[in-house]
Amino acid sequence: MLENPAYDLLSRILSQYRLRAEVFASPSVCGNWRLNTAGLHRAGFHLVRSGGCWLHLKEDEPRWLAAGDLVFLPGDDWHVLAPQRELDDDTTALITEGHGPVTELTCGSIQFEDRAGETLLDALAGPVVLCAAEEGNSQAQQSLALLLGIEAGESGPGRQAVLDRLAEVVFVHVLRHVIDAGLASTGLLAGLRDRQLRRALSAIHGDWRRHWQLEDLAEEAGLARSTFARRFQKLVGQTPIQYVSAWRMWQAETLLAGGTRSVAEVAEQLDYASEAAFRRAFTRVRGVPPGRIRRISGFARKPEMDS
Repeated sequence: MLENPAYDLLSRILSQYRLRAEVFASPSVCGNWRLNTAGLHRAGFHLVRSGGCWLHLKEDEPRWLAAGDLVFLPGDDWHVLAPQRELDDDTTALITEGHGPVTELTCGSIQFEDRAGETLLDALAGPVVLCAAEEGNSQAQQSLALLLGIEAGESGPGRQAVLDRLAEVVFVHVLRHVIDAGLASTGLLAGLRDRQLRRALSAIHGDWRRHWQLEDLAEEAGLARSTFARRFQKLVGQTPIQYVSAWRMWQAETLLAGGTRSVAEVAEQLDYASEAAFRRAFTRVRGVPPGRIRRISGFARKPEMDS
């Protein structure tokens, strides 16, 4: 887990990447039912609130999901939930009246408004299954299942907003599990698991205006410069300075999209020697010139040059 609760780096990252979670279905099914939502969303999850079912994936043997169990699908790959271990069809059939036990599900989707947030999902190679019976999962997942079930049965004002906030909680619960279990081999989640790299990442995110140098970050991590550089690139998937540049330019894009600052003002805020130097750096990292970001935001006060 993160070593300083007062500075929750994961929470900061999720808020800045503008996480959007949604519960799009809460079916209660029985009989010869099937559920396949593959390809409908960027990423999705299914939580078994009560009852149980088989999870069918392309590359794995069917797996039984009991009440409280959760499956997260980072790429929304092919999958089927069904009461049978052997499938004769993979199309969705939500049967609400029939023979057999009732299973209650909550189905949600996850996406980020910024493409940088997609790296959190890309770091996961495949589906993640969290069993409520496993140590450390039971209380949280059973509580989530109970709350989602209660709210799914409500019809009062704000029902969908509550469900969507709970979907965000589900996703954070999944990320905690991924970090603690070391399920991400590369990327930001892998870096967050490493205690020394986490110190450097906290420094970068805590003071993104600073022109961090390799020596400074290695000192924050408590490692020799060469050791730090190798470990950072191996786990995070890019050099420390590339990560610093990407994060600073993401922040710059957020400032530009607000429409209240000119390109020159943002360049000064990021302590660039000149507006031209900032324009070149921004275009190289983000793939578009900074003036275009202000125009597409709809709030630009005056035209900006693209060069």
